[in-house]
Amino acid sequence: MIVDWPIHALPPGDVAIATDYLNRPDQEATNGMARTIGQSGARFRVSLIDLPVYDAATVRTLRALLGLAEGRTNLIRFRLPDLYGIDGPFSQATADLHAQYPDGVPFSTGVLFSTGVGFKVADLKGTIGVAAALNARELYLGEAAPQELGGSYVSIQDFCYTVTGSWSEDNRIKISPVLRRAITAGTLIQYAPRFVGRMVTDSPGYEALKQGMFGLHTVEFVEDLTRARLPYAPNG
Repeated sequence: MIVDWPIHALPPGDVAIATDYLNRPDQEATNGMARTIGQSGARFRVSLIDLPVYDAATVRTLRALLGLAEGRTNLIRFRLPDLYGIDGPFSQATADLHAQYPDGVPFSTGVLFSTGVGFKVADLKGTIGVAAALNARELYLGEAAPQELGGSYVSIQDFCYTVTGSWSEDNRIKISPVLRRAITAGTLIQYAPRFVGRMVTDSPGYEALKQGMFGLHTVEFVEDLTRARLPYAPNG
């Protein structure tokens, strides 16, 4: 089961995004020289810090989400809340576009649905131009990226990566960690990266409400790597 976490419903006060590089133990020689002999894997870790709960709606939303997650049992999915990302929930780069359509994109006639909302503003995405094998570190895009990608996060088949370098002359990028699953030409690359992971504890969000009324809660997730063994299912 995958639970979609509504970032905008409970916007975090602080966000921490990092990669756990699971290196194997060092080998050390008798002369004191040591080296790391490689990684057994790598996974993204995300902390949503100080989620504000202050009324019935926010308290019940958090309770329901934690109940759906059931500790580390079920997968959680959300777009990375990265202010400096190419695209995503809080990205500065696409803030104007989202502000232009606060109620969603209307029909070509300018009319919204009868509910008063329009279509979702599309997330930025591209395609992979050349098939790549498992553990590949360099990828070729099928088209020019919307902007310089170096230092940004992307996701491919719901696995997150850091772009460590990009070259516009041949639409090539370098990623870390290495590719978790072999991909074919035409595979989507998401510039509003989608994270899929699990809670790091079986008792998440266990903070007191001040006077039983309001408070700040923190939840932490680690990327789920077991999905790499399974066929990709875009909708979970």
